Amino acid sequence: MIDHLPEDVQRRMMEKILGKDNVARLANRPDGGRKFRPTAVIVTYEFYRMHDGAYHNWRINRIENGRQEVHQQRLDETECRSEVIALRSKGFTVRELTIGVPQSYANRTSPKGRIDVGNRKQIIDQLKDFKL
Repeated sequence: MIDHLPEDVQRRMMEKILGKDNVARLANRPDGGRKFRPTAVIVTYEFYRMHDGAYHNWRINRIENGRQEVHQQRLDETECRSEVIALRSKGFTVRELTIGVPQSYANRTSPKGRIDVGNRKQIIDQLKDFKL
């Protein structure tokens, strides 16, 4: 039944099942090679706002094993947020990128009781001659 489908449909079916990286590896594999072991497919999503002044300026990108492609674009904020909720309910990791906006955690200080990086270096310098 599947043999009678066009080649591009078969390839898309394989990409859905194995992932694009594994299908590309299968296509480039010489015959008689080692057994094929598919790599794990890791899919995440990123969404962000384009600062071009347009009303529909939200975009969602799909990242599969490091390869990025546009999932949806030209969305308004409510459409984007509803799609993000749907993707998260399916179990995908979805991150919001802030382009041109300073990060809220960039200049954070360490909470009480934690050793910051400067103190760690001093402690390591004091313990470098320590031997068991």
